[in-house]
Amino acid sequence: MSFIITIKPIQNTEFDIFSNSFSEKRIGDFYCYYNSERAVHETDDFLAFVSGYLCHTGIEKSDTNLQYTKSIDHILEHWPISDDSVSGSFSLAAFNKLNRELIFCTDPIGVYPMFYSSNRNNFFVTSNFMLAAIASKSDLDEVGIVQKAVGKEFLNLGDRTILKEVKRLLPGEYIKLNPESKTLDKVCDNTLFNITDTRRPKKKDYLNYWKDFKKEIAYALAQFNKNYLALSGGMDSRILLGALPNDLPIKCLTFGHQDNYEVKLAERLAKLKGYDFESFYDIDLYFPDRTLLKDYVVNSESVNIASWLEILEHIEEDKTASIMLGEPCEILPARNISTLSTRKSRISKFINTIILNKDFQLQPATDELFESWKKNRLKMYLRRYTKATIDKLDIDMDYDYLIKEVVSDYELIFKRIESHQLPYVELYDELFAWYTHGRFPIGKQTLICNQKFNGINPSLSLNILRKSSAIHPNNRLNYRFMNGLFKHIKELRPLNRVPTSQTPFIPHSAPNFLIFLVWGIRSRLDQYFIRRLLKTKNPKGRYRLLKSINWVKAYQHENLEARLDAYFSPGHLGDQYIVQQKKGIIDRRDLKRWPLTNSNILSLSSLNIEIDIIKSLIK
Repeated sequence: MSFIITIKPIQNTEFDIFSNSFSEKRIGDFYCYYNSERAVHETDDFLAFVSGYLCHTGIEKSDTNLQYTKSIDHILEHWPISDDSVSGSFSLAAFNKLNRELIFCTDPIGVYPMFYSSNRNNFFVTSNFMLAAIASKSDLDEVGIVQKAVGKEFLNLGDRTILKEVKRLLPGEYIKLNPESKTLDKVCDNTLFNITDTRRPKKKDYLNYWKDFKKEIAYALAQFNKNYLALSGGMDSRILLGALPNDLPIKCLTFGHQDNYEVKLAERLAKLKGYDFESFYDIDLYFPDRTLLKDYVVNSESVNIASWLEILEHIEEDKTASIMLGEPCEILPARNISTLSTRKSRISKFINTIILNKDFQLQPATDELFESWKKNRLKMYLRRYTKATIDKLDIDMDYDYLIKEVVSDYELIFKRIESHQLPYVELYDELFAWYTHGRFPIGKQTLICNQKFNGINPSLSLNILRKSSAIHPNNRLNYRFMNGLFKHIKELRPLNRVPTSQTPFIPHSAPNFLIFLVWGIRSRLDQYFIRRLLKTKNPKGRYRLLKSINWVKAYQHENLEARLDAYFSPGHLGDQYIVQQKKGIIDRRDLKRWPLTNSNILSLSSLNIEIDIIKSLIK
């Protein structure tokens, strides 16, 4: 579902790179183009386009039209959203017919992208980056290219893209286009981490959270004719599974070989709820051919984890259906508080925080500590931007200028974090991860599903994010809040008796110390098998204690080198850099390096394809 609102018309032939056709509307001085009626919402007062979903829990859930009307009415007048009844995970562009203003905004994380032109003479706003390239005819931004080629997690920072004069909305950003001066008035949503309660939660706190979570899901799913759940067997998707409405038929989907331990866990969980279940396996798609990859790049810019293609390429497309994903395992256990949730930290604090269930010692935030944190983060992230690496990209740009621009983009994220006035230093890392890792690699899993369905993630909705982030970190770390949910919520108790892939063979309801012990043993055994495999160089050897996604086998693809050549033909990232990246993949195939997920090569090849398309549009 893509749309663009622009002051200049677009010729029909320019949409030819897309797999479906676009409709057109004219309103005021703007031309609007869109390829899904679901995205369009119009009343006497506004014309709006929505990516993701909005809901209004103060209105009957079956009345979707009124929900959108009331939600958009509120957003046109209030930002941040002040009505607790308005929620969703969304980006929105709306033309106010009464005052002829155009507003566009995104929720506090910004998973659904919104791009806009900073050129007043060629203004547009769009949900799709390739539409931005078509409308702007702008030159490539070499700083943006470097960021996506060498930066951490291959993403653009702040509001930068790989096109000059084209920006992406910051998380929680709300922009109003003044119809007279054509200036952009900006304001941001800083309502996350409103922590007011430091006590340990009681049963009623879990019940209240669960009530709100179930309501969010019920309203989100009521908007679709058919609903799927991407069920991994992990804690995140089983929380979603437990919260699903009983009056809706749901089908559970997963990827991977049917003998994989995670797939067996997912099927077991689905059966406990009485839902249909189907798994999909196609190892050829872990390195998809260039034509397929290009199709996903154009429509969603979101190929990151190839495993999703196993589902999306083997199930019938249905744009009236939702596919639901969830990330409570990022949020509820505060996994992105890196200093306290790492393997090393969990081991060192085992007795105090797991056995004795004591609080973590958190540092109260100060201006001085924030500046120190920024300095350390910049130092760590800038290590990737070495002059030797940049030279391999064959980009003619002053190195000092590049670093200055990268630092400036990091500063935009730092300012968004600073504006929240977080109470603890440890939360800096968490919010930074939400604005980068959550917004891009995690968010891409939702966006890629939009290729065939309506990808939604209720756990990242406005209200659930606010409620989850307001839980004191001491009550989220070590899975404390998640464990409390499974203890106090009756729908979750049966699901808690199923093991996880991290702690196999024992129910997840087992005592914390036993779960920790099994986790440690499984982790050590996995490391042993990895070391042995790297030593023997035998791709048919055992690679894990339990069968899982077999990346060793995926890298043995018979056409691997041919597909790599196709990804980078023609090459736009510098011959030296491309050769280096290809060599890294071949080393994984030959077990000279451990074959991790191939998200790096998919990200780079997607970038190369983007550049290739953009250059063809500029000609």
